Amino acid sequence: MSGDTKNQAVVDASGTYLFTVLNNTNGCSSSTTAVVSDNIILPLADAGAPFTLTCSIDKVTLLGTGSAGSIYQYTWSTINGKIVSGNNSLNPVVDQEGIYSLTVLNTTTGCKKIDTVAVFRETNVPTGFEVNLNRPSCKDNDGVITFGTVNGGFGPYLYSINNGQNYVPSIDFANIAPGQYNLWIQDVNGCEFNQVLNVPKALDPAITLPPNFDIVLGDSLSLQAILPVGYPLNLVDTVIWTPTDGLHFKGTDVFSLLNPGAKPFKPTEYVVTLISVDGCQASDRIFIRVDNEPHIFIPNVFTPDDDDTNNNLVYIFADDDQVVRVDKFQIFDRWGTLVFTDQNFLPNDPSHGWDGSVGGKVSNPAVFVYYAEIVLIDGRKILYKGDVTLVR
Repeated sequence: MSGDTKNQAVVDASGTYLFTVLNNTNGCSSSTTAVVSDNIILPLADAGAPFTLTCSIDKVTLLGTGSAGSIYQYTWSTINGKIVSGNNSLNPVVDQEGIYSLTVLNTTTGCKKIDTVAVFRETNVPTGFEVNLNRPSCKDNDGVITFGTVNGGFGPYLYSINNGQNYVPSIDFANIAPGQYNLWIQDVNGCEFNQVLNVPKALDPAITLPPNFDIVLGDSLSLQAILPVGYPLNLVDTVIWTPTDGLHFKGTDVFSLLNPGAKPFKPTEYVVTLISVDGCQASDRIFIRVDNEPHIFIPNVFTPDDDDTNNNLVYIFADDDQVVRVDKFQIFDRWGTLVFTDQNFLPNDPSHGWDGSVGGKVSNPAVFVYYAEIVLIDGRKILYKGDVTLVR
């Protein structure tokens, strides 16, 4: 206490103080008391609950509370955060993680109370994801993208295949065509992660045949249906030839079906159709022209007495690949008498020829008439007739 001998005194503690006035002349005095009390009650200050900043929540309003009234003053401060606005209110806006302090000051008594609150930033964010691709087939619009496990972040997740323009909760995306896709995922906090997926184009089936061939009746050739370079056989599901008449296959495997032998008996257009394992088709055609004029020769002169064995019999010569059989071969003399007959034999066989004898006797030189019924491989039966001269 100071000023204890004056009519005013300064005290710094509560209590009852005695004030006495003394008359120094006559020694008379008078006293009274003064009571000094304390007013050191602290104001209320509560900085509120903590907050967490996320990818979608980039700023928060702190929920501070404190003593109300005009005598109270609010001040927010931070060391490592950032106050955007309202630092002299109970509810400032902040946009950085850190520790924030609320000070409530009683401007009358000078008493103040401080409380702190933490603002965090979520660090568990998506860092990757798995994706499975069912490649589109040659139809080019039937692929499927399926999202798998997401690394980091919090579910449930949303998914996008169009660079984050549209998000959906489904993990499956159908009707995928070849191309580049920018895949995104978004967690419940709005945090995102993306990666690029290249969807390749499937190999398109194709098949090629030479345009046409010329053959003679009885000839055969190998048809080679050619696939594009690099097109694997395991992508071929079915090979269909139309028509199949005249075709023969060494086996039922794809290679054999692509390379049949062909022996048509008439001009034929063959169409080959390839069906891939994913249902796409490709076709090509070939036209085979067939010269169906048979190669058959019956001599018109023979010399039975000649030592040349090539001409001492009259018999039928033919292309073995064109003739099925000789149904009948007959020779008559000029009076219509049958001098030789044979049936159901193959051509080019001297044992089925006439040596010029009749009844075991050698005939005199003369002109004879022959008739031959010959069945060809295409089913036709042709009648050949003419004359042959026996020369001695």
